[in-house]
Amino acid sequence: RGLAYGYTMPAPNSLSGNDRVFVVSRSEGTKVRILNANTGEDVGELNTTGISGGTFPLNDVEVTSDGKIIAANLVSPSGDFKIYMWDNEGAVPVNIITYTSTVRLGDLITIVGSYAAGTAEIWAASATTGQHKVYKWTMSGGTFNPVPAEIVCSDAITTGIGSAAVGPLPNGDFYWNAGGQSARKYSANGTLIGIIPGGVVSTGTNSIKFLGSIGTDEYV
Repeated sequence: RGLAYGYTMPAPNSLSGNDRVFVVSRSEGTKVRILNANTGEDVGELNTTGISGGTFPLNDVEVTSDGKIIAANLVSPSGDFKIYMWDNEGAVPVNIITYTSTVRLGDLITIVGSYAAGTAEIWAASATTGQHKVYKWTMSGGTFNPVPAEIVCSDAITTGIGSAAVGPLPNGDFYWNAGGQSARKYSANGTLIGIIPGGVVSTGTNSIKFLGSIGTDEYV
């Protein structure tokens, strides 16, 4: 299902970190496979002890800039949205967030920032028609706040929304897209800035990430 690249912390007693790709599997049980990002070699799987609940117990995975592995379940049409964190590849997962959601959440999550520095953010988007919202979990005191900032997008979408994703920018603005919809850009408070034509970003896509800027050009 979901996948992510990251440079992760080594398992205990290891001497160096690892370039990894993590892949969530739903078809063969609740698993997160670990691949060597340089060679493609399958090198094992994460411990999933204690992970449970949701339509699927795990559905997407991301990695913070300092190597913490974070994965979330999928809840549809609502339920306890759970987010887990692994300190390293050999760690047991810790349930860092349980949020009672009234919308479909967890098709895709986006992580930015560093956990150690307290700047990590977890972003997710509602995939429930008529609930065009984005959720952002920030940190304080070295842990994630249990209640997210809820951003209501200014253009209420009343037609079908497939799995939805958010690509945040450093200033808090964000890109958004979902299956069946044109990609859009919003200000940090949810005000629509612009719509990307379907000929540029297909309406069949359902994941978007902000890569960076060169001059006034933004790359997603």
